[in-house]
Amino acid sequence: MENPYQPYVASDDIDPSYEAEYRQVMANLNSFVGGYSGFVTLIFSTPENSSSVFEALKPFVEMGHSGALEQNCLGSVGDPPNKFGICLNEEQWYFYTGREPSETSLADSRVDVYTGIAHEYFHWFQNNMAGQKHLDYQQEPSVMAPTWWVEGTADLFSFLWLKENAAKFAVFQGGIPPRVEDRISPLFTSWNVDMYLKTCGDPDLNTGERYDTETSCSPSPWLAVAHLASLSSYQSVFVDIPRDFREMDFAGAFEKNIGMTVEGFYFEHHSWLKSLTGPAAESDISDVFPSGSLSAEVKFPGT
Repeated sequence: MENPYQPYVASDDIDPSYEAEYRQVMANLNSFVGGYSGFVTLIFSTPENSSSVFEALKPFVEMGHSGALEQNCLGSVGDPPNKFGICLNEEQWYFYTGREPSETSLADSRVDVYTGIAHEYFHWFQNNMAGQKHLDYQQEPSVMAPTWWVEGTADLFSFLWLKENAAKFAVFQGGIPPRVEDRISPLFTSWNVDMYLKTCGDPDLNTGERYDTETSCSPSPWLAVAHLASLSSYQSVFVDIPRDFREMDFAGAFEKNIGMTVEGFYFEHHSWLKSLTGPAAESDISDVFPSGSLSAEVKFPGT
């Protein structure tokens, strides 16, 4: 969609020049994923300085939003075609993920900001693909997408997207912070898997089906998604499943596009994680990530 309705409002004491930076990120995402209306970004500081945010919330309060200034992203209100995804962000958390500004560089903090925007906008893409249904178990009717897939796809997408597009943003002209590469580095991932297996022993992706069943020993959602893509394709995992799940729900779309049941993948992923030991682990993990750019692997329907 050209010129999608995607409002941005910030408290009066938040640097007004940031809006142009935000709009550049959103323009890139709209080009990359497709433009979906109804994605609302609100950034608040103190109640005294947030009259514009309160005013922006009023129409959504009438649709069921609490109207409270509380960190909540992504919350949805309304029903299609008048459905809105609201990212209500506390200033300190939004810009510094709770850290002090002195503890990080601008480029490093913008990694969190930009991947955060991409993560939540990917959720909005997923919501739009669900059509008249909701995305997961929290509201009905729903396509019943499991939490590990909902969060894992958004998480992995955000880092693969930034890795490909960082050079287009002024803040990264001096180079992208190493932790963007580290996040999907086979070496660092193999270390993390090794620590996970030593701590948790028996990985069970079934525990990641809901937010309220996740534990510290639930397998990494984004690594599960990468493994799933290696068994099929990134196109299948990022686009084809959500393309189909409004008609046949998640389990049916999964089986159609992956060629196995969700439960079959849980068994497959359990065996794969358990096999990631020794010198071969790094190579095995490397095989699940795209060899080139994400845009070479995936064609989104709105682009």
